[in-house]
Amino acid sequence: MVRKQESEVGKFECVLAESGKAPSVGKLHVYKTSAVFKAEMFGLDNTTVSVKRRDLTHLDATQSLKLSVVYKDGKKKLDLQFASTKAPFRCIVDAWKLAESDVKPMFAVPVQKEDKHAKKDYGKGMEGIVNMVKDKALTSYESANEKLKKVMRLKAGAKIPPTPKLPLIECEEVVSKCLFVRVHRAENLLAMDAGNTSDPFVVVRYRGLEATSSTMPKTLNPEWNEVFHFRTPPGKVELDDDDKVEIVVYDRDFGGLNDFIGYAKVDMEGVRVDEGAGRPPYVNKPRKIRQWHDLEPLPKNQKSDFFDMNHMKEKLMFWEGERGITGRVFIETWVGNRHDDEFRVAGVPTLKVPEPEAERRVSHYVDPVTALLRVEVKRGRNIMNLDDDGGSDPYCEVALVDPKGVRPEQTQATHYIDDATDPEWDRSFNFILAKPYVDHLVLRVYDYDGATSFDDLIGMAKIPIHELDVYKGTKRPPDERWITLVDKEGNDRNKDGEVYGDVCVRAYLDEEYFEHLHGGNATAEVGRMTVDVLRATDLPKDTTTFAVVKMGPYWTRLPGVENSSKPAWKQRLRYPVFEPSARCTVALFEGTASSCKFLGRVKLQLSTMEDGVRYAGSFQLMARDPSSGEIKKTCKLECGMQFNYKNGGSLVARKYLEPTLPDKWYFSPMSDEEKERMIKAHKNMIVERMKHSSPPMNETVSKELLEFSKHEVNIGSIKSSIARIQRLTAGFDKIGSGLTYALSWESIPATALTQCYIVYLIYKPNMFIPSLLCLVALYSLALFPSRYGRVLQRMEADEWLSQGLPFPPPTEEEERRKKEAEEERKRKEEEEEEARKKAEEEEKKLAKLEGDADKNRADREKRLEEKKKKREAEEKKRKEAEERANAPKEAFNWESINPLASLQKQMDEVFAMITMSQNILDEAASCAERVAGILSWEEPRVTAGVLVVILALAWALVYVEVVTRFFIKIVLGVVVKTIFKIVSPATIKFGISCGVLFALRHPAILPDEQTRIQMEARKRAEREAALAKAAALEAAGGDEDDEEEEAAVVAAPPPPPAPSAILDPRPLAPLNVFFRMPTQSDRLL
Repeated sequence: MVRKQESEVGKFECVLAESGKAPSVGKLHVYKTSAVFKAEMFGLDNTTVSVKRRDLTHLDATQSLKLSVVYKDGKKKLDLQFASTKAPFRCIVDAWKLAESDVKPMFAVPVQKEDKHAKKDYGKGMEGIVNMVKDKALTSYESANEKLKKVMRLKAGAKIPPTPKLPLIECEEVVSKCLFVRVHRAENLLAMDAGNTSDPFVVVRYRGLEATSSTMPKTLNPEWNEVFHFRTPPGKVELDDDDKVEIVVYDRDFGGLNDFIGYAKVDMEGVRVDEGAGRPPYVNKPRKIRQWHDLEPLPKNQKSDFFDMNHMKEKLMFWEGERGITGRVFIETWVGNRHDDEFRVAGVPTLKVPEPEAERRVSHYVDPVTALLRVEVKRGRNIMNLDDDGGSDPYCEVALVDPKGVRPEQTQATHYIDDATDPEWDRSFNFILAKPYVDHLVLRVYDYDGATSFDDLIGMAKIPIHELDVYKGTKRPPDERWITLVDKEGNDRNKDGEVYGDVCVRAYLDEEYFEHLHGGNATAEVGRMTVDVLRATDLPKDTTTFAVVKMGPYWTRLPGVENSSKPAWKQRLRYPVFEPSARCTVALFEGTASSCKFLGRVKLQLSTMEDGVRYAGSFQLMARDPSSGEIKKTCKLECGMQFNYKNGGSLVARKYLEPTLPDKWYFSPMSDEEKERMIKAHKNMIVERMKHSSPPMNETVSKELLEFSKHEVNIGSIKSSIARIQRLTAGFDKIGSGLTYALSWESIPATALTQCYIVYLIYKPNMFIPSLLCLVALYSLALFPSRYGRVLQRMEADEWLSQGLPFPPPTEEEERRKKEAEEERKRKEEEEEEARKKAEEEEKKLAKLEGDADKNRADREKRLEEKKKKREAEEKKRKEAEERANAPKEAFNWESINPLASLQKQMDEVFAMITMSQNILDEAASCAERVAGILSWEEPRVTAGVLVVILALAWALVYVEVVTRFFIKIVLGVVVKTIFKIVSPATIKFGISCGVLFALRHPAILPDEQTRIQMEARKRAEREAALAKAAALEAAGGDEDDEEEEAAVVAAPPPPPAPSAILDPRPLAPLNVFFRMPTQSDRLL
């Protein structure tokens, strides 16, 4: 028997380097079961080395140019030199199905096959039993997952298209590489101001991006020690002459043009980009280049439009003659990763000039890693008295300030307290911000002077955000601390030696609170998502189009194809997956980066996909016409998606049992309004970052892929939610139609079988529930073969749900029949109405005689009721007046006397209420769809598990008598007696009583860390609720009490819900699985 020749998987040019021998130039041929190096030197070298897959020990490509194949238990080694080891390493790993190391990147070993007959050591006691159950459950899950993959690959229900060969981009590796530039210091700078000094600052420029340092006042030897980060160009192995970093030093002239001090260029040619590959800790640490650069005049060929007007001032100073540039600057550069510690404080560049070539290449973006800044203003002490009475009327303003003044301040304030030197505010405020943390937290304490004058500043404190503590886990947050107030010059006392006071504050960063929004934990990868974007067809005319792919926090913009009705990209993208219920979107746009129009999108939730199954096809794209609001078909897009689990799906299974939100959303919750505000602020932050990227991402693109309409008033969303519920309720009509068909003799076999089943249930009534469960399981199994086609259908937008219609509109024939039925129904209703009117007239005659006698009694009861309501209204008004008098008074703001601002505030409240209502209706429709999708294989893992439970329950009900008899005779008869012989019943009762009382103890008795946090959150929620109620009462009664006192106009933030101190607020594991099921909301435009 002749063995069939093995097909080649890949072929790569390389050099074989062996100690003591001359290097051999040739090619590495990779097969399914072996790898062969063959020298190709015109017949002068016949070197051939073969390595079998079964002999492999490990594969090492940690060095960027060297691939080491170690085999024969480490006794032999094959060292090959490549231009880049990534492609051959990936080819061998995929072909031989090797296991990559999580700790050491670019390192793989063969998958160890376990001995099925070997006994595993699970430990002893209850812990061993738990470990054994977990291991058996995981093994069963992986086995069932493999079988499900085989069934899907047998083309059940639809033909799965073959996977084409396309160029692959690992998006995480590309998007995370950064060029870091640290500006340490400068010396001997030119003096540009009077007094022989300067106010220098530095501008760092790289590939059209620009970052600015802070200004050092009155010095010629400034020290900045500031770091900035820039994205490296994708696809480059090493930087070239175009990747120069330009340093421009200016003298700050406030109110005028800045003076040019000097220019320096940092040459980055030859620096390897892959030094920043992977995640820390690196196998090879990035090489940092530190050196002094002499300042010099601007190059003669420097483009004038790239620089601002600062340099023009120097050009106009002809009367000074040509100045000599002096000084030098110390710069440090290196290629790193966005997961580095330096990224946390690195400055964010802004787009100065878009690169002309950027739109013609693949561009990658990533969502900023956001964090919650929580500031709790507790109390003050020794606050300076600025009034003539017993003390100031202090309140504290919390502000988030950009030190460079580019972004506006974000401010929130506490209420003011009359005549207090030691005020108790006890208020908390939330802000959202993103890495890098360059803002400052500023606390300002004012003395409230009423609406007739400006409030006096008592003191202030400034804290850089990156110096705050980072709160990790659910244990006790960072401690409170006293902060000394200072004036604008930094003094803590005034001229008379009086202190400004101190403020007790708890301020911290929580980088885990919004982790589900940006996937910040890059080490929690559960799989890989592969997206193929092939081409678009059926465009009505030749035009410029580009595609954008969004997968979790990652964005990829494919290059624009100009003047084509059939644009093609033929690109494969691979993304890491951190959440198995994330969405993957491929959107198509017409136009350029500056101006574009949405053509449609293909969208799929990962939880509806099987492991290793590729979903591909040609999908109809649709978009809403902005003028008419109608849904119109635009073109078709050919693409494919494939989700591959990591570690056989064990990580996905474990992730499914965890909550969809971080634990802190349950232990330290916000109110619904605050959550909505934070999520919208997070999306606004992404839109702004995308606008200043290179190339810039248009606001239309960002908002479309972020589904920004969910946070705005959208009547179409409400109509669509109602249509989704109507489509679900139509399923009950189908069930009724099916029962009618089964009993109507339209199909004789079906009706005969139904009657036999009814007779069987009469004789065996205990089989009703088991048989019903079996029918449900059979119905679900019958839907499985068509599942692949339904997933492809789910990837397209639903034209009718997007328009608020549950089903396509009826045809002309259906309309005619419906009209005839409606006319017949109206005729019958008119006849019934006439008969009803005659009966009512007779009843009125009888009632008139009886009504005269009851009229006087009804009038008397009505007068008594009106007097009672009047007394209750007066009592309520008196209590509200007392509460307003005792309520904390909020500081006055000038918007309260602006009628337009008050109207805008009311409109914002109405819009927020409508938005919240449409979100609630959308969630209600989503929950109903998840329930309906349990049996229809919308989420295959959930449906498979439910079917197992249903069949097991049916089997248990059949043998319920046997199980009950066994439980009573064996368990109660043997186990309980044995326990009572070992331990006395009195001891058991005492132990159970103590355990129950301890579990139900008062929260203040022996509280643990988690309970203590929950108690603090509940107390804070009660205080916020009291302040909110008081502010609402005062605002409502402000018109009546204007002459008596000034109304409070700054509303307190909505109170967060108080968590339970006894029960775990996190949802149960089955609910976590339920919330990850797909819904029809992804199909709405």
